[in-house]
Amino acid sequence: MIENSMKGKTVQFGKKCIGQDQPVFVIAEAGLNHGGDMALATRMIEAAAESGADAIKFQAFRTEERFGENPEIYGLIKPAELNREQFAVLAREAKTVGIEFFATAFDEESVDMLKTLNVPVIKIASCDICNERLLRRVASSALPVIFSRGTAGVEEIDFALNVFRKHNIPHILLHCVSSYPLEVESANLRAIHSLRLLHGIPVGYSDHTQGVDVPLFAVYAGAMVIEKHFTLDRRLQGIDWEISAEPAELKGLILKIREAEKILGHGRVEAMPCEEEEILYRKNMRMQENP
Repeated sequence: MIENSMKGKTVQFGKKCIGQDQPVFVIAEAGLNHGGDMALATRMIEAAAESGADAIKFQAFRTEERFGENPEIYGLIKPAELNREQFAVLAREAKTVGIEFFATAFDEESVDMLKTLNVPVIKIASCDICNERLLRRVASSALPVIFSRGTAGVEEIDFALNVFRKHNIPHILLHCVSSYPLEVESANLRAIHSLRLLHGIPVGYSDHTQGVDVPLFAVYAGAMVIEKHFTLDRRLQGIDWEISAEPAELKGLILKIREAEKILGHGRVEAMPCEEEEILYRKNMRMQENP
């Protein structure tokens, strides 16, 4: 049973825990929607905190190393590249407003940089699930890791897991489908349950659909983490604007997630407190039947 395989397996994320019997952890994925505008990035942090998100995530990379000299990609990505000093400013702002701050690391130097900023976790994107050099660098940081499995099957997931387990690194797996925007019919949310059964680790969902319905459905499917792209205003566009939630949408999603947690309950097969009167009735009936 999944309850047994998950028992006691939690991952510390800052001041909170992710895992069985823990509240769903919600990540606002700022990504590159800030476009390198520090004022905009700062407002995104504040808005994510006000919306009730547990964490906000950015992306750490070196454009030339990651994308070469492709002029189309370079012109799109380079303006959104942040340096260590800028990340430090954003990390301090996140601490001020009470939201966890971390980033996806796309290269080894970015891993080292993020570690110096004392981030609580490092994220590995789906495209790097078999990037052994990057996996080993993240594992050597001794920081917990969240990694997404877009396009990856069981063998590729196991490849990454073996690296983390060899280094005794706490890890969380996010179900993900690498299509932008993702059509809801391809979300395959039942994979969340399958991944929990297969690996016995905390499993969440990284969403690329438009709107916020699918991330909520993922909670009902067993996701312990929800990662949703985030923007202050889709009219600003940006790189992931089509699949990003605005602050009011993110807040609404989080409120629905908290309601879902109450509806889902603790999962134990036992009488609920609201059944006390019925329990008493059954007890009295048995006493009448067996005087």
